[in-house]
This record gives sequence, structure tokens and C-alpha cells, in this order.
Amino acid sequence: MIGDPLLEDGVLPGTLAGATWLWRVALHSFVAGTALYAWSRRLELPAGRTRRLLLAAVLLVPMATAAAGPALVGEGGDAAWLDSRRLLALPLAFGLQVADLVVAAGVVTAAIALVQEILPAFLERPRRSGDPIPLWLGREVRSLPGWERCTVHLVVGRPLLVATGGPPRGRPHLHLSPDVLTRLSRDELAAVLRHENAHHTPRRWWALHLLFAARLLQLANPVALWVFRRYTLELELACDRDAVAGRRAAAEPPPTAKALARALLTVYEGTDRRDVAGREALRRRVDALLGRVRFEDRSLPPESLAAAVVVLLLALPWIV
Repeated sequence: MIGDPLLEDGVLPGTLAGATWLWRVALHSFVAGTALYAWSRRLELPAGRTRRLLLAAVLLVPMATAAAGPALVGEGGDAAWLDSRRLLALPLAFGLQVADLVVAAGVVTAAIALVQEILPAFLERPRRSGDPIPLWLGREVRSLPGWERCTVHLVVGRPLLVATGGPPRGRPHLHLSPDVLTRLSRDELAAVLRHENAHHTPRRWWALHLLFAARLLQLANPVALWVFRRYTLELELACDRDAVAGRRAAAEPPPTAKALARALLTVYEGTDRRDVAGREALRRRVDALLGRVRFEDRSLPPESLAAAVVVLLLALPWIV
């Protein structure tokens, strides 16, 4: 996978550079994730903005340090703190090496990401039913901040779907399945709408799309798979909190945490049992709404976060 033998087998230099970059990204992600996870556990960081920033750093920083590594340690890697080529060359059974195991893990991770994250995002487009929406629903949606021009569409074939589209400050649109209107009470639906509205701030919208692009470049990285899922869960917790706190609410009082928890439990009951990750995320969100998970939006000063990122930027390039 890495080293001069690949060139002897006729692998193109560009392919070699891409493969070694992907390996270093995964290695740096593992080191950075382990260090920051241990640090957050030591500080007992609650769910909130600090943990989201740390997860974003684990997803983004290794991409830069993996590219800078060869320029700092040289072609032979003599100056590196850790040269993983010897580890990758260790023999296994049946004539295989550790490098073959790494490649297999990357292929499996990429397949899981494609099936569970990438393809649904691009292929499962909601199909509009064409039925008119209730007048009260349109008024309630457009009363939320930033959604004055939001268009609402009913969709078919997707039970209990509530999804937004379009960039903030543009012309956003909201898709709902008819089941949402029949199975959720008015309070529960109001809580769900405010949750989706909390997602649609410019900062959160652009940050999520940037990290999703970084995730696309790391399909074979198991750490990136875990980090992106964890980031999206942390973001859902933050939007749940904003929905019931009324931070972006209209003039009416915000719904209660119990109303949103009931709505999430309804979605949980309708989620396929094979979707283990989705059901686990819904359980965590309900626990947070009911006060079983500590949430704190600001728990570390920006200087501490900046120092942690700088340490990673300085240390990771010497691990190849």
C-alpha cells in the first residue's frame, strides 16, 4: 500500500500519492481522535459547542497534516516520529500483510458510508404529492425566523419525513409526509418545525455542508465515519435544545421538551430496526431532552480550542 514496492509493481505515481495520503489521513485522524477524546473525557466535556468544534477539527485537520507530512519528513521518512511502513509490511496468515487488512477495512468502511450516508443523500429525493397543504401549516412555517419565503410541500412514499432544503437567506423549502400531520399533535409538530428551523441558520448550514464535503474525501476512513456521525448527533442535540428554548422562535411560546421527545419517540417507533445508528441517535436525543444528558453550549474558552488545534497541526505531520 505504501512505499517503493508499489512503484515496482507499476502503480502510477498519482495513484500512489492518493493512496498514501488516504492512509496518512486515517492514521492522523486516529491519533487526533484518540488524543482529543481522552482530553474531553478528562475535562468531562458535556454535549455542546465545544465538542462539535473538536469533532470538526478531527475531520478537517488530518487532511492538511497528511499533505504536509512528506514535505517535512522527506521521502525516506527518516525524520518521522513514527514511520508506519514497517507496521504495514508485517506479515499475516496466507501470505497477506497488515497493509492488505488496512485496504480491506477501508473498502468495507467506504461501502458502509456509501450505502448509509452518501447514496441516500443524493438518490432518495422526496417525491411531491401535489396535494395542497393546510393553511394553518403554511402560516406556522412562515412565522419562523428566516422562513418568511419558505415553500411547503407534501411528499409521498416517505413515512414520517420532515426535511428542509435550500440555503439560508434564499428560498428554503420544507418537505413533510402526510403521516406527520396525522400522527403528531399540534404541539409535537410545532416542536419539530422549530427544530428544523434551528438547523437552517447560515453558520450551521454551511458548517455541515463543509464537513460533509470533507467526509466525501475520506470515504475509506473509519474514524471519519464515526466523527461525522457523532458531529451530526451533537448538532441534532443543539437544534433540539434551541427548539424548546425558543432561541429562534416566533412570538408564541416555544413547545415543551416533552412535546419534542414524544415526537422523536413516534419517529423511533416508525424507524426500521435494522437502522441501529438512527435509532440510537433518536434515543440519545430523547435522553437529552428529558435531562438525562448534560448539555452546555460553551464549556471551554476559544484559546484552549485554538491551542489544541495548533498542537495537532504541529505534531501530526511527523507521523507518517
